[in-house]
Amino acid sequence: MDLSPDQPPAEAWQQARLISGNDTCTSSGACKERPWPLKVLRSSQADAARLDDELIVLLHEQFMRLFSYFKPGDVAALEPELNGVLMLLIFAFTVWRGKATPGSQLLNLRYRNEYAMQQQPPQACGSTGVEGPALGLTQRVMFGLGYVLLPWVWSRVSRAAQQWEWEDRISGRSSHQQSGLSSLRIWHVLQGLERMYKVASLSNLVAFLHHGTHRSLLERLVGARLVYQQPHMTRVISFEYLNRQLVWQELSEVLLFVLPLLDVTKMRRALASLLTRLPNPTLLLSSGSRSAETVQSREADAPGNDLGNQQQHAEGAFQEEDNAGVAQLPAGPCPLCTSSEMLLPFVAVPCGHVYCYYCLRTNSQADIEFRCPVDGARVKAMRRWRPRTQE
Repeated sequence: MDLSPDQPPAEAWQQARLISGNDTCTSSGACKERPWPLKVLRSSQADAARLDDELIVLLHEQFMRLFSYFKPGDVAALEPELNGVLMLLIFAFTVWRGKATPGSQLLNLRYRNEYAMQQQPPQACGSTGVEGPALGLTQRVMFGLGYVLLPWVWSRVSRAAQQWEWEDRISGRSSHQQSGLSSLRIWHVLQGLERMYKVASLSNLVAFLHHGTHRSLLERLVGARLVYQQPHMTRVISFEYLNRQLVWQELSEVLLFVLPLLDVTKMRRALASLLTRLPNPTLLLSSGSRSAETVQSREADAPGNDLGNQQQHAEGAFQEEDNAGVAQLPAGPCPLCTSSEMLLPFVAVPCGHVYCYYCLRTNSQADIEFRCPVDGARVKAMRRWRPRTQE
């Protein structure tokens, strides 16, 4: 195939690469630029931060269980210190030992001393660009101060502001003028520091999205950069968690939209009419005890059991004397609440079963077509229960 004079040969890019590589290297062998620019996925760094937060929440729950038998007030008062101890343990076993945070290690990331890399020749990065020294002692100490000490100080100062009611003193609702003036100064300083931190964090986020380095303000100040620990490891992305979250979110939205439109009482009544009605176990037990009492009374009334008849008549006389002037209660539990002692017993019409007033009233108001759970008859009305002697 003939090439035109203006068309370069196929091997031109290789020759240009060699020429540019020779031009960028000095006589001492130090190259001026890296042959392969280092790019760490922003999604990996963001996922590592999310994993760190979730792991801290899990460890916090397990750690607070150690103090479950202490007084709640004492534990709440020392909560900033307990959180600080937990963060200190995490920092001591990860970053202080030259490793990355747990979430970063799970995603094949480690911290590299970026300040030292800027002072070294590009060959120190190696052929892949991820080689380099770990964090130095000064960087680890600064990282620990920002990771453990500063959050504890801010949490303790915020609690003190709430406890001493600085806002109330600032607004003039407190009678202590001198304490209110000092609180006003401290409050303004804290608000200014908080605004500065938010602006700096926002600026760091914009720089991270643009350059892909230093996901947090602390990492940028310390000079810690996340790079791959093993450059040739493939990144396995699992969408199982994302799919599960999407399914549950869609299902919850559908339920929140559909459930208010459904009448649960009508659905329950229709389902109960289709299914075979089962007897109430409590009613069976009560009926069994009453049948046993009936059998015992019949045996006592037998012709050859005069002593039993005399004893029964005597007990009945005493029982009548004790219950004289006292309203009798119906036998058996309420079919709805299964309470043995019914409160204000009422009779359902027309089935005649006895309920507690509040049980029968609430179910009848909630469902106009309410049916008796004992025999399935529709309750049309209700009346006050009275003993048979008074009916």
